[in-house]
Amino acid sequence: MSIKQLLFSLLSITLQQTAYSAQLTILGSGTCMPQPHRKAPGNLVSAGNTHVFVDAGPGILQAATKHVDVTTLHGAFYTHFHFDHIGDLPDILTWLHVNQWSHDLGEDIAAPSPFTIYGPVGIENHVKTFLNLAFAGATVTKCVKFVELAPGQTIEVGDFKVTVHKVPHTKESVGCRSTLLPTSSSPSNPGSCGCLLQPQG
Repeated sequence: MSIKQLLFSLLSITLQQTAYSAQLTILGSGTCMPQPHRKAPGNLVSAGNTHVFVDAGPGILQAATKHVDVTTLHGAFYTHFHFDHIGDLPDILTWLHVNQWSHDLGEDIAAPSPFTIYGPVGIENHVKTFLNLAFAGATVTKCVKFVELAPGQTIEVGDFKVTVHKVPHTKESVGCRSTLLPTSSSPSNPGSCGCLLQPQG
C-alpha cells in the first residue's frame, strides 16, 4: 500500500461542495520520517462555523494558524494511536490549559471553547498517559472531553453528521464519513460525502 493510499484510507473523508460549502485542508501528509517539505499527518475540515482536525501529528496546531482561528476549533478526530498522527496532542492540550488558566486568573483572555477529542476505544486513557509522559504531572483541562468511536456509530459535530467505519491499518484504526447537516444556507439539501475510501492495494 502506498503512503497516499494509506492517507486516504485513514482520512476517509470526501466532501462534495454544495451551496453550503465544506473545505478540507491538508496541513501535513508526511510520515514520522523528517522531510523538509512535508509535515506529519494532519487535516483541517471546515464547514460553516465548524472546524475540526482529523489527525494532528507534530507541528499541525501551528500549521493550522495560517488557515483558521484555532480558538474556534471544535475538536479533533484521531484515526489511530501512532505517534505521527497524535504527536501534537501535548501542544494542543497545553495551549488549552494555558488559555483556561489565564482566563481563570482574570486575564483578558477568552475562555477556550469546549474541545472534544474523538478517537478509537481507549482514547482517553491513551491521551492522559501520553500527556503525563510529555509533561509529568500534567492534567487535562476542564474544557476538554473525550468521545470514543466505534464502527457503525453516528454522531453530530457542529455542522457535520459523522459515521464511523472500520478501516485497515492497526487493530483500533477507524475512519469517518461526513455529511453536511441542513442549515439556513442549505435548508433542504445537505451535502453528502462520497463513498468511504478504501486502499486499492
